[in-house]
Amino acid sequence: MNTEGYELKLTSKEVGMMFKNMIKGWFKEYVPEYNDFVRALLFEDVEAMNK
Repeated sequence: MNTEGYELKLTSKEVGMMFKNMIKGWFKEYVPEYNDFVRALLFEDVEAMNK
């Protein structure tokens, strides 16, 4: 079996920071939307789970 290997190198610290900030930006606005039951379950709010 012949497998080729590749190595990725960034050209500079600035490029590395650019990619890091870009990827962090993709997930910055992520807010999971739980329904009321799941939220009550996560916070162990039995009364809210029974509504």
